[in-house]
Amino acid sequence: MGEKLLAVNIDFVLPAPFHRSVTSRPDSSAVDLERKVSSAAGRVAGCVAVTFSNSAEVAKTRMQLQGEFVRVKDGGRTGKVYRNVHDVLAKTWTNEGIRGTPRGLGPTYFYRVALNGCRLGLYEPLRKWSNARLGCSPAQQVVLTSMAMGAGSLSTVVGCELPSLVLSSELLAATGTVHAWHAFATVVRMEGAKGLLRGWDAAVLRGAIGGSVRGGSD
Repeated sequence: MGEKLLAVNIDFVLPAPFHRSVTSRPDSSAVDLERKVSSAAGRVAGCVAVTFSNSAEVAKTRMQLQGEFVRVKDGGRTGKVYRNVHDVLAKTWTNEGIRGTPRGLGPTYFYRVALNGCRLGLYEPLRKWSNARLGCSPAQQVVLTSMAMGAGSLSTVVGCELPSLVLSSELLAATGTVHAWHAFATVVRMEGAKGLLRGWDAAVLRGAIGGSVRGGSD
């Protein structure tokens, strides 16, 4: 009798917790925590990446602005300032020291934190909302909504953070600005507030293209 009662109790007690664990829905707080951790990790990863790649960004920017740096002597051009990437880095180190290659990191950090945080925190809710409007499951990957929301979220962030890009470019190009606040004051004094939005159309277009490709490849 005791063995039968023990068997009945085991059969009655064990399936109940197991059944609840299978049918229970994910805790919303756990989902929110995962989203916050993902957003924070994206921001940190973006900052770490630009820390190591900023010297290459300095070289790229100055090579692209080669025409602005051509030396002029006696009314004629005497040749290019930089021959190649290695020459850019060598002359930057010689003329500006250790502070030359990390120029523009401050605005770049600000831009990357906002870009990665908003892209990771904005894209997914917009994609799920669009799926719901089309009658699709929020978890389903629909190419149309993924590309549209990827383009919309990234272009929006790029447009809002454009002043940071402008200040970073001013510092990278060695236009005589010393730090971010000096670059800000110089741009506003020379061009007014609209100078902080310089190149907004190209930046938004670039963000839309990049966002649509990233969203479509998810």
